[in-house]
Amino acid sequence: MRLLLSMLLACITLFPPLASAYDVLVLLSSREPEYRENLNGFSGGSSASRQVIVLSDFDQVDVVRIVREERPKLVLAIGDAALAAAAAIRETPVVAVLAYDLHKLKDSRPNLIGIEMYAPPERYISIFQKMKTTHVGVIHNPAASNWYLQQAGQEADSAGIMLFPRDPVALGTADQVLSNMPGGSYALWILPDGSNSGQKTVETAVSFARKHAIPVVSFSTGHLPLGAIAALEIDRTALGQQAASLVAVLLRQPGGLVRTTIYPNVISSKANPVELKYLGSTFKGELPAE
Repeated sequence: MRLLLSMLLACITLFPPLASAYDVLVLLSSREPEYRENLNGFSGGSSASRQVIVLSDFDQVDVVRIVREERPKLVLAIGDAALAAAAAIRETPVVAVLAYDLHKLKDSRPNLIGIEMYAPPERYISIFQKMKTTHVGVIHNPAASNWYLQQAGQEADSAGIMLFPRDPVALGTADQVLSNMPGGSYALWILPDGSNSGQKTVETAVSFARKHAIPVVSFSTGHLPLGAIAALEIDRTALGQQAASLVAVLLRQPGGLVRTTIYPNVISSKANPVELKYLGSTFKGELPAE
């Protein structure tokens, strides 16, 4: 009898019950407000059991070991640092949000899915249509956002709008920005690809645009006080709720990863009428409704 009890205790120690595993391991890049807002949205929309690890609280986190030992059903990576930490996971599904590198990584990782950092391209094209813009210089990093620009190009073609990709460094010289752009109504469009979201790039773009009476459209309402005339911004709390819905589907159907691009479903639109004074009579269109 004692031998049997000893054997049972040994089995329990070596092979803990599967019920001890939780549903979601949440990797939070840091305690920055944007990540906390996203986590709050996820927590408010999900009933799944979870463990949260804030990566910035530690010098190093062995995520692969944690997944192997604690057996979560799914990993939620919030931010690029979290996505990088989860990149070595090969079998457990990984859902990424607020991560610029998602699109670059997911083609080589069949267990990775997530919600992109961009508003659907048709939302931007609709703004340019209302502004009666025919030619748009797109300030972006080709390595990060060429895929998005290709999708936007299809929408633009249908709307009769021509897109002209431009590197952020070209903003310093008008000839480089406007080269190969035929006559017409111009605008500048700044994409959120992680390389040009800084204040300096936006200020340079606005300075250039004002000299040439060109409106600037961006991805952050924080750029409106800097001189952007319109912006589409992701609602980070709603993005967390959208991630919760995606996670719920994957927990019910572990093999149900969808390989199509998923865009945020809640986007706020803001305009800055003050900038109209720099456009004068050259601006014939309308600002987007909020």
